[in-house]
Amino acid sequence: MDFKTIFGQQNIDECLKIMRTRAGADAFFNDLPQMKTNRHGFVSFLLALSEKVYTLPNDSLKLYILEKIGSLCEDQSILEFWGTFIKNIAECAISLNENYFAAKYLEKELESDDDNIYLQKILRVIDLYLNSPNIERVSTLLTKAHQKLFRGVTPKNLISQFDMTRGKYSLFKRQYGFATRSYYAVYQNENNNELGIHSLKLAAIASCLDIETKNRLLLRSITETDVSKTFPFYSFIDQMAHDLFIDLAARDSFIHHTKSLLCIDITDDLNRSSIQHNLLIAKNAFSSVRIERLAQLIGSTPSEVEIQTRQMILSKRMNALIDQPARMIQFIDKQPGTSILTFSNHVSRVCNTINNLL
Repeated sequence: MDFKTIFGQQNIDECLKIMRTRAGADAFFNDLPQMKTNRHGFVSFLLALSEKVYTLPNDSLKLYILEKIGSLCEDQSILEFWGTFIKNIAECAISLNENYFAAKYLEKELESDDDNIYLQKILRVIDLYLNSPNIERVSTLLTKAHQKLFRGVTPKNLISQFDMTRGKYSLFKRQYGFATRSYYAVYQNENNNELGIHSLKLAAIASCLDIETKNRLLLRSITETDVSKTFPFYSFIDQMAHDLFIDLAARDSFIHHTKSLLCIDITDDLNRSSIQHNLLIAKNAFSSVRIERLAQLIGSTPSEVEIQTRQMILSKRMNALIDQPARMIQFIDKQPGTSILTFSNHVSRVCNTINNLL
């Protein structure tokens, strides 16, 4: 087939027949730059080709050809329709669920004199990266977006979109404290509309998974809102916020009702958070306790209790000693001057909770 004739006629369908394989596509693109008889015709041809590639039956071949078109445009400094090329290539990639490919190209066309348009573009790119297997670029792009964000003058919807995006990225990175604050900021911005309620749910979930933050004030604030009391997993966040033992039924309900809301599997992190929470409650009821007994009380296995106790000792979240031969955990009171009345009230509450579990 004479490529030059095809180009002259701009017969896109004939071109696609040639490019049914990678070898055919390579041969076509190797000869194509030599056919630039007139720049406008050449550019128009490439533009039409990028719009028609989606008709090919092979998904990987579609992306291969689209990338060839993009590379050719950059190599030949074809900038006249660069924005349109980017849009066509990205939309085709998105339709094929190739979000990383789409984000990579849309990132090339971010600049805008209007900061709000720039924010809209960059947040879309970030969202595509977050929905792809590779999120390396997200941190850098979030920093760029933050530099353009002025909370006093930026439209409310863009601020919420930024905080939702930052929250999602923090979830992917399992930085639950950052995720909590980001989602709660959306709730404060949106109040009780649909987005606000959704973000409050996500803030509550992330806060329950955050074992790094010792202060539960934000989670308590969440549980005190009227809307949180309608959440199907409210009993879990209430137990977590108010230093009560977390029972298995509440934990299982939490997993069941939050699964569809999240972009990651939180089962392991939730188990870790629940066990460590219960260990902190248990230390106020016992001076020492057998590992097996403690595991039974908090609804876990002896080995997991021992692992989490070691982690908490190493991270200085809890003062305790593990007596391996005796299979005992000895809790050390960090504040020997604690008021007897306060301590007695706390132990009484803990013991009542334990009795309810037995």
